[in-house]
Amino acid sequence: MIDKTQITQSSFIQKTPGVCGGDARIRDTRIPVWRLVSFREQGISEEELLKNYPELNQEDLEAAWTYYANNKAEIAQIIEAEHCKSLYDADYNLWVEETVKQLQAKNYEMIDWDNLIEEVGDLGRSEKRALKSLLTRLFEHLLKVVYWESEREYNLDHWNGEIQNFRIQILELLKTSPSLKPYLIEVFEECYQNAREIMIQKTRLEPKTFPDEAIASVEEVLDKNWFPRLKDG
Repeated sequence: MIDKTQITQSSFIQKTPGVCGGDARIRDTRIPVWRLVSFREQGISEEELLKNYPELNQEDLEAAWTYYANNKAEIAQIIEAEHCKSLYDADYNLWVEETVKQLQAKNYEMIDWDNLIEEVGDLGRSEKRALKSLLTRLFEHLLKVVYWESEREYNLDHWNGEIQNFRIQILELLKTSPSLKPYLIEVFEECYQNAREIMIQKTRLEPKTFPDEAIASVEEVLDKNWFPRLKDG
């Protein structure tokens, strides 16, 4: 498919002032020069181009090749940038490597900004999701220790180990991203309620078995030396 956006070197090539060479296009067809060059570099013949794009004629192609001959660096840069964009869907790991390389070289024109911005935004969201999941699992195991009496004898050591594991992971997240602390406080009660619902389903115990409100404070829950008092039948 032809890219459709707008582009004054001749009657054949149009270019919006102040816009990067990627906006150099063929007449009113709005076909970008860089794309025609890219097709040619892929081995597509002029005959095939004219067949697939009937809005073009031979003079259009000659104008495109002339423009490219006079602006090779500019067009090459655009083609590489477009290639980087396509990498995002085709080979994510290679896209990351290429993006890092271009950032290190300060080749800002080559950066796939749309996908990079989306990825950076997702980093923050993924950390929040991880924190919420870890806190829910931590509450779940604290409730197991206190209230799942029938399973405690066989599982207490494992549960306590998991409690410490979740604490360590949460504390590590907060260490690397201290700004997440307010979010932890914000979702603290929600995570407890989620854990409570999980335990009601998992243990088949009466809902009243588990307190309506969190069984400990934020400080206690994250304290590696704190464990809840066991509830005996």
